[in-house]
Amino acid sequence: MDTTDFYEILGVRPDATPEDIKNAYHQLAHTCHPDVSTLPDAEERMTKINEAYAVVSDPEKRRIYDRKRVTQEPFTVQWERDQPPARPPPRTHDPRYEQAPPDPAPQQPWKRRMPYAAGFWVSLLIIFIFILVLFLGSGTSRTSAEIPVVTPTIEPIVVITTQQPIVGKTFEAWKGEGDTLRKQDRNGDALDAYEQALKIRPNASELWVAEGDLYTTMGNFENAIVCYDRALAFDPRAGEEVRNKSTVLKTINSRIEQAELLEKHEDYSAAIGIYDDLLSAGIRNTGFQKRILSAKVYALMRSGRSDEADRVSKVIGSL
Repeated sequence: MDTTDFYEILGVRPDATPEDIKNAYHQLAHTCHPDVSTLPDAEERMTKINEAYAVVSDPEKRRIYDRKRVTQEPFTVQWERDQPPARPPPRTHDPRYEQAPPDPAPQQPWKRRMPYAAGFWVSLLIIFIFILVLFLGSGTSRTSAEIPVVTPTIEPIVVITTQQPIVGKTFEAWKGEGDTLRKQDRNGDALDAYEQALKIRPNASELWVAEGDLYTTMGNFENAIVCYDRALAFDPRAGEEVRNKSTVLKTINSRIEQAELLEKHEDYSAAIGIYDDLLSAGIRNTGFQKRILSAKVYALMRSGRSDEADRVSKVIGSL
């Protein structure tokens, strides 16, 4: 992307008047023109000066250039109003994780426990002794009373397992885990914990709001709208702030277009009012805030409020 600043080439401020721009151009032409300048790159410099002057000296071209200079690409929020709010779709592939989950541990081959193997050989020994006793008893004249019968004592085999039964977490446990992960900026893991809690208590409006805020921070405005609307559906008293966030995310594109139309008719005060309303909704997303603040800077500069535009520009730099 070309980052050449036409105002910097002409040596004027972005809010310079047409007369200032014209004077600056004539001064540069007298010093940089190839016919009067001895610099080896005089022709290249004069070409850039002519290009910059052709844009900023024309009011319509300058308006378009100023818009591209201070704004970014607008967000695209698609929302079908005729469809009822639905639960966010399951995440089959989540780009929030930087690394793929580890492969499951390989299945260990089945091995017979040693106590059972020992018992097997002891049983064979008992059978062998029993057959030997019968053989000796049938081949001699001694009575069975003279032949001692050995009966081995077999100790019972006790198998001890250390695996504990899995105990399911409660709603409060999942919610607390999600809150902790959210404070650690582990937004993806926090969403997973909140979803487990909502499986237990689907009408917990405060968790729908929390999920909506996480989706907003991550830039997934479609899912954020769904979460805010479900919170209001379960509890209409969820708050005016939640309702404002949902409304702003649904109408952001149309309201920005309205502000741009006002700027075209040089009604900059009304356009600034729309930008302030969008910012007051409390949408905590860096891209969203930079987009609206940049548009506000443009309106402030065109209305002659340069000092206030500089202050807003510093806020953008701190985001």
